[in-house]
Amino acid sequence: MSTSMRTPEQKIRQRAAWFTEAERWGNVTLACKRCGISRKTYYKWHKRFAEARGDRQALLDRSHRPHWPRRPVKNTLRRRRLPLRKRTHLGPARLRALLVARGTTQVPGAATIAKIRKRGPPPAKGGPNRSAIAGRFSSLGPATSSRWIGP
Repeated sequence: MSTSMRTPEQKIRQRAAWFTEAERWGNVTLACKRCGISRKTYYKWHKRFAEARGDRQALLDRSHRPHWPRRPVKNTLRRRRLPLRKRTHLGPARLRALLVARGTTQVPGAATIAKIRKRGPPPAKGGPNRSAIAGRFSSLGPATSSRWIGP
């Protein structure tokens, strides 16, 4: 049976069995070999169990979900940061320090500033310029000419 198909109680019993095996053999390395786990895994669960002072619920899996969800960077923020970067020629960390020194509110982290720079400028507010697109097709040749007579 795979690990993901086990019930929470089965996982608790399995991990508690690792500790009893280690006590019975008196050797963690040997117990880990017999249980089919690495020493690193054993010590990770042993530490969690000890920190919880023997509470068996500590032997359950923890969520991998981040504590704080990532928020998208607003386009207005991107519009302001990119020209400043071009004027100053500073890297992300120094650009962030400059913004903090200026007293700017809600300054993103250096990694976020680097991502903004890689992504490039945000899309224009009004969308594509329709007149410029229409101008491209004004002189396509005989097919659009009123004087052209087909075969």
